[in-house]
Amino acid sequence: MHRILILGGGVGGTLTANLLVKRLRRQLKAGEATITVVDQTGKHTYQPGFMYIAMGGERAEKLQKSERALLDSRVSESTSSTPPSLRSCEYLLAASCVMASSASHLVILG
Repeated sequence: MHRILILGGGVGGTLTANLLVKRLRRQLKAGEATITVVDQTGKHTYQPGFMYIAMGGERAEKLQKSERALLDSRVSESTSSTPPSLRSCEYLLAASCVMASSASHLVILG
C-alpha cells in the first residue's frame, strides 16, 4: 500500500497531487494507493494576481479558490492547524505527520 502525503497545497502541491493521480490511477482504483494533501488553510491563492490588487484592478477575494475545487476527486485533503510559529520546524512536522499517518511517501513543497 502506497500512502502519499503531500505537505503544501499551493501550485506545487496541487500539481503534484493531480499528476500523481494520473500516474497511479490503477493503484488508486484498486485501493493500493492513497494521496493526501495537507494544507494550512484549504484555500489556494493565485499569487501572480497580487500585482493587479496593487494597481486597483482586482479584489483579493477573487484571487482565492477552495483547494478542494482544484484537486482531483481521488485526492484527500486535510487542513493543518499548525501555528505559524512552528512553520520553521517543517521537517520535524513532516516527520511527525508521516509517523501519525503511516504514510509511505512524503512530498514537502514550500
